[in-house]
Amino acid sequence: MDDFAIAVSRYRRRKYDQSIALCDKILQGNNLDQSAWVLKASSLIRKMFLDDIEIDEQGIGDQLMNEDSINTVARPGTSLQRPGSQAGQVLRIYYIWVFDQ
Repeated sequence: MDDFAIAVSRYRRRKYDQSIALCDKILQGNNLDQSAWVLKASSLIRKMFLDDIEIDEQGIGDQLMNEDSINTVARPGTSLQRPGSQAGQVLRIYYIWVFDQ
């Protein structure tokens, strides 16, 4: 088989190191082969992309259990504009009973 066809096959199988090595071998014979240059560059980019993903990867559990995250919705009954629960009515009844006597 042709070295370029093998390099393309290795690239499709995500064996980027082997694909880069075969492209280097092709480019030693003819350094103007544009298809080998494109395949080598693409293999290098994919290899670096996978390395970056492995470094920056944070688990879903870590993202969900992040203690520094801020809630986007206020808790019920904590709004300053209107009370959202029955707790506000209980306070008004207690206020009337204590201060009106």
